[in-house]
Amino acid sequence: MTKEQVYHRLELLYCVLQFCSQKKQTFSVWHRMAINQERGQLLNNLDYPDSPLRPVSETLEAKIQTAFKTLLKYNFIPLNNADFNEQP
Repeated sequence: MTKEQVYHRLELLYCVLQFCSQKKQTFSVWHRMAINQERGQLLNNLDYPDSPLRPVSETLEAKIQTAFKTLLKYNFIPLNNADFNEQP
C-alpha cells in the first residue's frame, strides 16, 4: 500500500467513526475497536512500510462503505477534520 493510499484510508476511517459518533450510530463497540486497530496498523505502516496490514473483515468493510455513502448524502464534515493527505 502506498503512502497516499494509507492516508486516504486513514481519512475514510476517521470520517466514518466521527459520523457514527456525531450523527448516526452505525458501529458497535466491537466494530469501532476493529476500525481503530486498523487505523493503528496504518499509522505504524507509515513509519515501517514493510509492517503487515490486517484489514477489517469483509462484513465490517461493507458497513464502512455503506456508512461512507450515507455521510456523503448528509454532506457531513467531521469535527477537527485533519488533512491526512498533507504528509509531514
